Amino acid sequence: MTTVKTMNSINQRIGFVVKYSGRTIKEFARVADIPYASLYACINDIRPANLEMVQKIIVFLPEIEERWLLIGEGEMLSPKTIAAQKRSD
Repeated sequence: MTTVKTMNSINQRIGFVVKYSGRTIKEFARVADIPYASLYACINDIRPANLEMVQKIIVFLPEIEERWLLIGEGEMLSPKTIAAQKRSD
C-alpha cells in the first residue's frame, strides 16, 4: 500500500506519481501526452503544474486520488485501488 501525506507541493506530488508509475519523466510525458519540458520543469520546481497537466495525469493514472494530487490531503491511491492491492497481497 502506498500512503503519502507529507508532500508539500503539487510539483512534489507529481514527481512522486511519476516515480510511482515506474517510468522515466520522458516516458511518462510521452504516454500521458504531457509536453516533456513542462513535466520536467514542474518536477524540478522550475514552473508550477497547470490544470491541463493534472487532468492528463488523472486520465493516465485513474488510481491516483484527485484530491491528494491537487491539495495533498488524503491517500494517494483511490480506496478501490488500495482494496485491490490488499486482496492481491
